[in-house]
Amino acid sequence: MKQALFIARDDLRQINSSVMTKIFVVILITVPLFFTWFNVLATWDPFANSDRLQIAVASTDKGYTSDVLRVKVNVGNIVMKELATNDQLDWVLTSEDRALEGTRSGEYYAAIVLPEDFSTSMFTFYAGGAKPANITLYTNEKKNPLSANLTTQGAQGVTAQINTTFSQALAEVAVGMAEDVATYLDDAETQAALDRLGNRLESLSAQLSAGADTVDSLSALIGSTIPLATGVNDLAAGVQDSFDQATGSSLNKGSGAADPFGTISAGLSDSLDQAASNIEKVESRLDTLLNSADATAQSSAEAVDQLRVMLDKQIEGFKQTRDEVARILGPEGDQLIADLDTAIARQQSLSDRLSQIAKDLRAGRSSDSGSREAARKAIAEATGAISAAHDSFSKNLQPQIDSLRANLESAGEDAAIFRSHMQVVQSDLSDSAGGLIAGMSRAHDSLATTAQSMRESVKRLNDANQQVREARSGGDTNEIAKALGTDPQGFARLLSSPVAVQRTPVFPVASFGVGIAPLFTVIALWVGALLAGVFLRTDVSKNVGKRYLESVERSSEEVEAVETPQEPGQVEEVGEVEADDEGEHKDRSGRKPKKTVKHARKPVFTGAQEYLGRYVMFWLIGMAQSTLLMGGLIVIVEIEPAHPFLLMLAGWVISTVFTNIVYTLVISLSNGGKAIAVVLLVLQISAAGGAYPLELLPRWFQNISPWLPATYAINLMRSAVAGIYAGDFVQNLAMILLFIVPNLLIGLVFRHAIAGSIDKMTKEIEKTKVM
Repeated sequence: MKQALFIARDDLRQINSSVMTKIFVVILITVPLFFTWFNVLATWDPFANSDRLQIAVASTDKGYTSDVLRVKVNVGNIVMKELATNDQLDWVLTSEDRALEGTRSGEYYAAIVLPEDFSTSMFTFYAGGAKPANITLYTNEKKNPLSANLTTQGAQGVTAQINTTFSQALAEVAVGMAEDVATYLDDAETQAALDRLGNRLESLSAQLSAGADTVDSLSALIGSTIPLATGVNDLAAGVQDSFDQATGSSLNKGSGAADPFGTISAGLSDSLDQAASNIEKVESRLDTLLNSADATAQSSAEAVDQLRVMLDKQIEGFKQTRDEVARILGPEGDQLIADLDTAIARQQSLSDRLSQIAKDLRAGRSSDSGSREAARKAIAEATGAISAAHDSFSKNLQPQIDSLRANLESAGEDAAIFRSHMQVVQSDLSDSAGGLIAGMSRAHDSLATTAQSMRESVKRLNDANQQVREARSGGDTNEIAKALGTDPQGFARLLSSPVAVQRTPVFPVASFGVGIAPLFTVIALWVGALLAGVFLRTDVSKNVGKRYLESVERSSEEVEAVETPQEPGQVEEVGEVEADDEGEHKDRSGRKPKKTVKHARKPVFTGAQEYLGRYVMFWLIGMAQSTLLMGGLIVIVEIEPAHPFLLMLAGWVISTVFTNIVYTLVISLSNGGKAIAVVLLVLQISAAGGAYPLELLPRWFQNISPWLPATYAINLMRSAVAGIYAGDFVQNLAMILLFIVPNLLIGLVFRHAIAGSIDKMTKEIEKTKVM
């Protein structure tokens, strides 16, 4: 440690001995602080001067004339007038050609052009198929390296301002129109028109209500047909499966009904036809089973049971249809209900007969001709009953469905909403590729939705009618005009910006420049350490060793002089050590010092002593840089940190770590270490999270960020400037101090293993006389 301290003291003496060296060290110390101060002040509040940002605005809007009130409104002109008095940006109102040319030449940072149909788009945004009101923004990204970001930031402010202005202008126009309407409503002819409007609303509401009831009935009727169709389809499928014979089913050949009335007619009619056809198939299959009963009694009995089960499902479908028809049609459907009951009874009789045949087969009793005849009779009766039900449907129910269709079409002339919902229903059914049952199910659901929507429309019409009546009888038009007329501009501003954002910072900082000061400070301290590594020597020259030996010798002679008193008048001459041609050392008196020659040929300092001794100069310069830099931020720049002392402490620690890293790289790898320090500087500017959140950076930068000392240095400064949360200052302090450990191991231990190779490489480079 004594030798290391001597090297440090010798460096200070050498600096103090030269004026130019002093000036150079002062410059080396002050460069980082000027870098940080100027950048923080320059970015203190860059958007406060946005009124100097020239943006051209041109309007080609031709205006809009409403079909209701024949008043031409030009929103583009209104916006131009509003921007002329706006000082948030330097708006330049000009023509489209001059705006574009000025943007290309760099006279303007951006140009905004309002299209010809701007007013039309704004006032017809609610219409079906309408397009949003668009404006065109031209930006000059060539004018400034940061023009893209500046224009983006400015464009956000421009967009917000224009949106607010547009909304306010639109609201003012609407308020003005409302005032005109309020005045117009006071006219006698208008009052009569309101009466007619109220009557018309009542009539339309009544028709829609009746239409909703009709659609409900229609939906219920379709729902009642679904169980019958399902049962018939199951029976047909069961007959096919029992004998492994493929037969086409008319239920699944349909492509879906495009008309719910057609769905009812086709569904019920086809279901009855299919039911009769299924009975005939039962007869055919039953004959086949009975003819083979002696050979396969058990299997035939099971097949008959399957026919009976499928037939029972068809019977259940008939029952559900009978109940729904009775609920919907009431007494008017008595004939159809009676025919359905007969069909149910005949099919039930056939089911009982099939059950008896299955029992006989299981008991080993062959079916005689009488049993077969009874079965054929039951089948014929069931077929006849189903045919009678079909005839009753065609004569009684079909005309009522046609009447419902005519009534709804008539009501649809005054209710556009019903027509639109019916189109939705037809579209859903037409697009379907499923069978008849699926089409009937969709028709049932869609009609139920249509009825609900129609009732909601009825409610809205009733509410509108009530408001018209109240305005007509209570004189509310005067109140509306009074409310709008007190402060129409204020009311318009409220409409344009109904929500305000109250910004409450959790860890407040004085300005944007203060927020980015940690990044500038860390960069400056790293650059300061890098400059020290470039301009200061890291090796210890032989002259330092000579001066150390002279110091040791003088100390020894002084000790000997104290221990051995000299005779009076005797004076000892002490001279500098110098080498003669033979390599022997002599002092200025010509005497050879004791044992001096032997020790001079050996290294005076160890590698660790040279590392620690020379680092002291780097550390002192770093301490001076950080002290002046942090003190200037607090006193001169006035960043108002939450913890001033911790900010000073952070600067000292950061400078210590940075100078140690750069010094270790340079002393170990020479010029290669300087290159690595530059690379680390570049990486830390982007990957340390000082400017942009790490989440916005590419994944590679996010991965290397935890391994960079600047990451923890920036967070350490942020805690001191803005405030500490959950001990984050201590955590970042500990993390950045960990970087010293590997540097000390390299500088004190591992550096010597590669010292020879580095020296050889350095000599080879120096031979080129280029580097």
